[in-house]
Amino acid sequence: MNINQNIKKKIDELVDKINKWNHEYYVLSEPSISDNKYDIELRKLEILEQQYPEFISINSPTKKVGGNIVKGFKEFKHNSPMLSLAKAYSKQDLEKFYNDVIKKISKKVEFSLEPKIDGASISLHYEEGILVRAVTRGTGQIGNDITNNIKEIADVPKIINYKKTLEVRGEVYLPKSQFILINQKRVLNNEKPFANPRNAASGTIQQLDNSTIKERNLSTIIYNIVDPLEHNIQTQTDAIHKLKTLGFNTSPYIEKSSLFEEIWNYVFKFKELKKSFDFECDGFVLKVNKFDLWNNFGLTAKFPKYAIAYKFETEEAKSIIKNIIPTVGRTGKISYIAEIEPVTLAQTTVRKATLHNSEFIKELNINIGDEIILIKSGEIIPKITGLSKKHSINYYEKIKHCPSCDSILVNLDNLVDQFCLNANCNEKKIRSIIHFTSKKALDINTLGEKNIEIFYKYGFISDLISIFKLKNFKNEILKLRNFQETKINKILDSIEKAKNTQFLNVLYGIGIKHIGLSVAEIIAEKISNFKELININFEELEKVNTIGPSIIYELKEYIKQNKDLLIKFDEIFKYQTHSTKKSHALNNLSFVITGKLNYSRSFYEQKIKENNGRLLNSVNKNLDYLITNEKNTNSSKMIAALKYDIKIINEEQFLKLIKKDEK
Repeated sequence: MNINQNIKKKIDELVDKINKWNHEYYVLSEPSISDNKYDIELRKLEILEQQYPEFISINSPTKKVGGNIVKGFKEFKHNSPMLSLAKAYSKQDLEKFYNDVIKKISKKVEFSLEPKIDGASISLHYEEGILVRAVTRGTGQIGNDITNNIKEIADVPKIINYKKTLEVRGEVYLPKSQFILINQKRVLNNEKPFANPRNAASGTIQQLDNSTIKERNLSTIIYNIVDPLEHNIQTQTDAIHKLKTLGFNTSPYIEKSSLFEEIWNYVFKFKELKKSFDFECDGFVLKVNKFDLWNNFGLTAKFPKYAIAYKFETEEAKSIIKNIIPTVGRTGKISYIAEIEPVTLAQTTVRKATLHNSEFIKELNINIGDEIILIKSGEIIPKITGLSKKHSINYYEKIKHCPSCDSILVNLDNLVDQFCLNANCNEKKIRSIIHFTSKKALDINTLGEKNIEIFYKYGFISDLISIFKLKNFKNEILKLRNFQETKINKILDSIEKAKNTQFLNVLYGIGIKHIGLSVAEIIAEKISNFKELININFEELEKVNTIGPSIIYELKEYIKQNKDLLIKFDEIFKYQTHSTKKSHALNNLSFVITGKLNYSRSFYEQKIKENNGRLLNSVNKNLDYLITNEKNTNSSKMIAALKYDIKIINEEQFLKLIKKDEK
């Protein structure tokens, strides 16, 4: 067999394999492989077809949308194709798309950014304000009419205040919280659990018997208006606003920017924010924002060229589990960590991976000695996603007592996770203190995890407030091994400087359930201290985008139990002003921060934001300023700044830039 025959055989094998997976995913809603494995094989096929176009099959999955028609429903031909999106897997992929767009238009272009919802695509048709038809994506050209099923979904508007004929598109999804409950019921009823929320949603809306749809509490997010210019809508961000005013559920997060580094910075913000979503998403969608520019790009048979879906990179590896260690976190939640044979993953050596909870271990039938599959996709500790080879008998049994304080564990919330409810559990307290002093909270980097554990052991630190009384134990600390006066003074100085920080960092740091950094920032735009939080109008707060009932509930509970603590925090901290009105002192100048600073890094991040500046993660030739107090360093950022002749300033010079606007 010659090389061309080998290539053609490989392409044909990939086509058959991927088409089979598409049928499992879109029609049966029972995928046999992971999304990551699918993406890797699809990329192999795309590369081979680019290099050997003469061997492209008419059945190639790269030339058609993955779905299919389900028998039993009426078919409906879409007025315009329901296409998929091309995918970017790295910063380089995304930047290439960005540069290609700029090159095509030859001028500044604004982009919109939204979460990539992992659901089942749907098209809704309205006439005279009434929902008359709901259609699946199907082949992209023809879908199934599932109107009666979609009408069972509570948040789909049946009537809207808009008389023109309107078609909108979006995703039907099963909330993550509902997915867990449904699978628990299915297991109890000896039914096969759903593989993931997306497949549960897809399978549900394509049932001929719609009696179970309402009880599964499906939801929707609508993000697309077909032929928007006919409705006098000019941009994607305007379209989202219009959809919202008409009563549709829309994305809880949308941004726009014309600068690539700013777009890339949103990636990091999005990674934090997506944890608060009750829907599955594995990336975000970048689109040219102005609709009148879309015709410049055209379409392929499968993708529009004016948009791309960025997926967070994942990489798989295999290893053997050496041990399984239960741990307790700051909320009392029990997590199981697997110690594994060292393996290289994402260019790092991995020795540990998370097993989540006891139900996850049971479901995958995992125990010590088994070979497992793991991925790393931005998290510190990689995730185990499946069993590769079974070498043990049965699965690792769940523990019944806290590994730290030996309290009996209980199941809360979703009935899967185990919790230690002992308020005096030492490990819970230590983890809370570590979180409170972390970079995104108070940023007391000199304290560190090991020092906190030592100080807690000797009783120098016992809770969050006690951190600010550590100076009272200076003489006792000096008697400990490896604690010289210089080291202790640095720690105490850092603690004092941490008293001058943003309210949002303290709010995030105290560790209220569901209050991540992005949610804390949203709340801090409404209030400036804990006294105001105690007296806040929760009904008004719940109207704010991304602030849902679960967040409100946790806030109320925390305030009820910790009112005195919050008042003490207001006495300790001198909160830096959180201005909602932006100064233009920095006039869109870009900054990168590196090295040790006198104030916390978050302080400068906020100052840049408040004064209309842009904070970047890396140095490039278009950067305006590098902020550092260490002029004689060989750091990569300093070397790059010197290479590109970037202005290098210290903290004092940066603050003078801001003060110019205040005079």
